[in-house]
Amino acid sequence: MRFTIGQISKLTGISASGIRYYEEAGVISPVRGKNGKYRDFSMHELQLLLTCKQYRDCGFSLPESVELLNKSGVQDVRDQLATLAAKLKQTITHNQLLYELIEQKSNELECLFHEEPCCELINHPALYRFKLWQPGAPEEICLPDDQVVYWMKLAPFTDSCLLLSAENFLNGTGDLETDWGMSIDERYAQGLNLQTGPHGVYFSSGECVKTVVPVTDDLCIPSATLQPARNFMLKHRLQMRAPVISRMFYLTNTKNRFQRYDELWIPVEQAIKGIG
Repeated sequence: MRFTIGQISKLTGISASGIRYYEEAGVISPVRGKNGKYRDFSMHELQLLLTCKQYRDCGFSLPESVELLNKSGVQDVRDQLATLAAKLKQTITHNQLLYELIEQKSNELECLFHEEPCCELINHPALYRFKLWQPGAPEEICLPDDQVVYWMKLAPFTDSCLLLSAENFLNGTGDLETDWGMSIDERYAQGLNLQTGPHGVYFSSGECVKTVVPVTDDLCIPSATLQPARNFMLKHRLQMRAPVISRMFYLTNTKNRFQRYDELWIPVEQAIKGIG
């Protein structure tokens, strides 16, 4: 049975230019007519082209599909398929984690529709935090520039992460200064096989009061916006056990007005009876 180039293109889903590429690469050798103008393709060429298309659909490039068909032995084909399978598994893991992150943020944005600040008692996830340079900070404790670029490229799994001292949270007035950094949840770091290295500081999971507050352009937190959280802690007899973790939650630049909102995690524990 013989096919024209139009028929073989329709059967394989490979364009005419793609078929010519495979011919020039030596994958197929269609029979030419007497005038040399037209080519006839056999079932043999059809099977070869379909195999190349299978490799392409798996994710191999045109040259790689030719290499797999023309020159690779069984062991080499197996090894290349195993390598591709590992890459696909990593991509699936990445996309699954990204889906979970996007769905979580979509649900959490609901709190911005409330007139009153939301405060709730939850368990915050474990995370790794990296100290970023800020005026007055010793360079030796800050993340090196090349690592800053590396971790920033992993957004949205990484985000801005500020620290607010317990003293500032409880007694500070005006705009409260924070310690600048960036973070990634432990589950994302593990799921993506990331090495946090010597600069990642581990924050274990634990009970916290979660709320959302605005953050100023210079990364300060207005003390007045923390009052609902303070009141919530007082009402439920909770006391702080660690610095406040402030992570970027929502950013807008509507009508040239920049506004950042952070999700605050205030690590707490039940106050001892008679205290707090």
